[in-house]
Amino acid sequence: MRAAPTVRKISRIFTEHGNVRDDEYYWLRERDNPEVIAYIKAENAYYDAVMKPLQPLANSLYQGMVARIPASEDGVPIQLGDYFYYIREEKDLQYQIYARKEAASRAELATAPEEILLDVNSLAIAAGQDGGLDDGGVDGAADGAPDDGAGGGDDSEDGGYLDVTALRLVSNNQRYLAYLENRDGTDKYTCFIKDLATRELLPDVIPNVADESVGWSADDKYIFYVTLDDTQRANKFWRHELGTSATDDVLLYEEQDDTFILLCHTSQSRRFIFLCSLATNTTEVRVIDTTNPLAAPILLQPRREGVEYALEHWRDDLLIITNENALNFKLLRLPLAQLKDSLTDSDLTNSALIDGGQGSWGGTEVVPYDEERFLEWVYPFAQRLYVSGRENGLKQIWYLENGKLVPLAWDEAVYNLVPAPLQSYQAPEFVVSYSSFITPPTDYAINNLTTEKTLIKQQQVAGSYDATQYTQKHLFATASDGTKIPILLHYRTDALANGPAPLLLSAYGAYGFSSDPYFYGEHLPLLDKGVILATAQIRGGSEYGRGWYYAGRMQHKQNTFSDFSAAAKYLITEGYTNTEMLAGYGASAGGLLIGATANQAGDIFKVLVAEAPFVDVINTMLDPTIPLTTEEYEEWGNPNNADAYRTMLAYSPYDNVTAKEYPAMYVTTGINDPRVSYWEPLKWVAKLRELKTDHNILVLKTNLNAGHFGASGRLAHLKEYSQMLAFVLSQIAPDAVSIIEPV
Repeated sequence: MRAAPTVRKISRIFTEHGNVRDDEYYWLRERDNPEVIAYIKAENAYYDAVMKPLQPLANSLYQGMVARIPASEDGVPIQLGDYFYYIREEKDLQYQIYARKEAASRAELATAPEEILLDVNSLAIAAGQDGGLDDGGVDGAADGAPDDGAGGGDDSEDGGYLDVTALRLVSNNQRYLAYLENRDGTDKYTCFIKDLATRELLPDVIPNVADESVGWSADDKYIFYVTLDDTQRANKFWRHELGTSATDDVLLYEEQDDTFILLCHTSQSRRFIFLCSLATNTTEVRVIDTTNPLAAPILLQPRREGVEYALEHWRDDLLIITNENALNFKLLRLPLAQLKDSLTDSDLTNSALIDGGQGSWGGTEVVPYDEERFLEWVYPFAQRLYVSGRENGLKQIWYLENGKLVPLAWDEAVYNLVPAPLQSYQAPEFVVSYSSFITPPTDYAINNLTTEKTLIKQQQVAGSYDATQYTQKHLFATASDGTKIPILLHYRTDALANGPAPLLLSAYGAYGFSSDPYFYGEHLPLLDKGVILATAQIRGGSEYGRGWYYAGRMQHKQNTFSDFSAAAKYLITEGYTNTEMLAGYGASAGGLLIGATANQAGDIFKVLVAEAPFVDVINTMLDPTIPLTTEEYEEWGNPNNADAYRTMLAYSPYDNVTAKEYPAMYVTTGINDPRVSYWEPLKWVAKLRELKTDHNILVLKTNLNAGHFGASGRLAHLKEYSQMLAFVLSQIAPDAVSIIEPV
């Protein structure tokens, strides 16, 4: 067995607020240093050596997951004018195919010819990628290829990284498709424009564009977009005229405050583009009337710390969702006729539109505020208004009826709802995807006149599948402060027939992002062999509203970690698993959770998985040149403040590694990751190797051709996933090789 790699230490003293730190692995930030690259390759080579005996299991897992993918999957078609747009995936292909059909109604789709708008697989092939299904091997060295020391299984074996955003960017006249393309895993995209009539690309090419921040003018002569600065912070808003060079584009607004980012989105009616300046808990929105694209953006309401708001357009009103004097957000209506000045007045760049002065919206409540109902977004149609949010820990959608929000009814006690993207304001139906842990995504059309639900389609599951053979539960652990912590879990009903079972517990708990139940057919091979999958809805998310989020951020961040430990202990106490069969999983900010858990409660777990983990909290948050740092002061705290520094230092995974036993650990990173720099997990693993007193396996895999989200292709992603699962199963199930039989 190859020995675990080591790396030299170089003293680097830091002193903040009277605290002295010697960061002996700080130098691993030097990406151009050959010694750093050599260490990364050494870790990858060690990873390959550890994983080589597990390749039969990993390959079997991969083949089992691929076997659950239908031959072809078509996303639900969404009507926009004379066309229905959808995304199609083929089992043997890595990437999506964007397509449409011309039809007057959904009933005509079956016989309407398909028009392919963009085949992302073709883009991959044009760049030299393979893009297709291989023989199931997960790792190059394991398939008999020589081990080059750089680590097999990178996206490079599939030709490179490719991420494309397209379907939401169809022009109003439906002739042009703007799509965003990224090939290195960073947050910087290039915008291309395809003429769907001629099938040719326009000469217009716009670099450095932020993902999903593009909108069209009503006449389709102009594109509005957001670009990023050198730290990959979205900070500039531009107007581009079709047929001209991007170097001639007009800068409309620049966000000077480095704690804010820019995001633009188009109203569902396509009448307005909203340019949002966003901090963690503060918002400021500027408005462009797409029918007058040469006008400057108009400020709606000046930013005020702690006040968040978002806009949509419905009939003769602007709709405003805001948390002003409403913890879980209220919904206001502001008649366009009451605006102080015309939206087409280009001289009002710095003028607020709202009468009544700063802090007064001048609008009226659409419905009375309800503290038990967390409002997240609105979906306006000409005939009906829908509102999405959360209630009792689950997603919900309401429709407006006689001044009240009426919930749509669903059959299961545990479920998830996802409104389809790209819906048209004039559409006669609202399309919603319903799913649960045991119910595949099921698309319903909600009639906008009657609110009657009609089943459109349900996602196919390849192979035999009987939902009645599986169980899903909504349980509650008790945190150290007495708070009830929800746990969602699902398993094959007979998994506990012989006592505790192998269990993988995941969580996130940051930024107010909620962890909801979802169906993943590729999990069936695991479930069918008795593995329990569980999700802890810990504080830091928004599962129970904004207060749930606030209770897991800033000075309250420790709640996130103790909630996760409480969930793990509960599952052990209740007999679902034990410490020899329990794995913990988290990614990104969830990787911070795993890092803190390793230090604080690692003895509860047999193995921990941290993918792209945010673990070097103090160094990162003290460095404003790193992407996302300044804009996240309101999530973690600003360590230039002594109290915030001490809070963060107390839980920072890297700073709290000590000489003690740790569980087995599986860590990943991407060399081009703009969100969590590669050196964070690299330094963390080096320090763990130096100090931990156990002989449990610790591996680090650096993807040398990708960023924060790992492999870009679907099949390449499944390969990475099967690698991780093979490692986990080898730890929590002694007979792991027999858990998943070869297919």
